[in-house]
Amino acid sequence: MLIFIGFIVILFSVIYAVLAIWHDTRNGTIDQTKQETTEKVPVIEEPKTRTVHKTGFPIAGGILTIIAASITFFVASLAVVEIVSCVSAYYIGQNIAYVIFVVFVGIWSFLAFGLGLAGGIFSIRRSHFALSIVGISLLLVTGLVSILEFGILGSGWSSGMIMGIPIIILTILSLIFVGVSKNEFI
Repeated sequence: MLIFIGFIVILFSVIYAVLAIWHDTRNGTIDQTKQETTEKVPVIEEPKTRTVHKTGFPIAGGILTIIAASITFFVASLAVVEIVSCVSAYYIGQNIAYVIFVVFVGIWSFLAFGLGLAGGIFSIRRSHFALSIVGISLLLVTGLVSILEFGILGSGWSSGMIMGIPIIILTILSLIFVGVSKNEFI
C-alpha cells in the first residue's frame, strides 16, 4: 500500500513537472497568429517584474532534502553490502526473489540519492521547482521501500524503521516547506 502511494506521488510529480514546463514555455512565447498586420505601431512591452517576499522555507527544505539523500546513500550502501553477503550459490538459489529485490532497491536508492541531492540544491538556490519536487518524491519512495526491504523481508523491523522513518519524515517536511514557498522559485 505504501509503495503504491509512493508511485502515485512520483506520477503526480512528473505530471506536475511536465505541465509546469509546458506552462512556462507557452507563456514565454509570442503568438504570431494573434498580431494584427494592419497596424504599424510598435508595441512596447514593459518588463515583467515580480516582487516576492523571500522566506527561509526553500533553504530549510533543501537542507532537509540533502540530509534525507545522505541517509538514502547509506541505505544504498547497505543494499550493496547485503548483495555481496548473498553471493553464495545456496542462498541465491533459495531466495532469488529477495536478491533481485535487494538489487532493485540498491539501484533505486542510488538513483534517488542523485536526484534527491540535486533537488535539495535546487531548493536552496530557489530554481527548478518541478525538479526539486521530483527529487524529494523519489526520496520519499525510497524511505517506503527501505522499510519494506529491511523491515519486512530483511533482518527485522528495527533496521527498516531506523532507516526508513527518518527519510519519510524529512521528505514530508521538505515537501511542505518547498510547496509552501513555490512562488519564490524562478
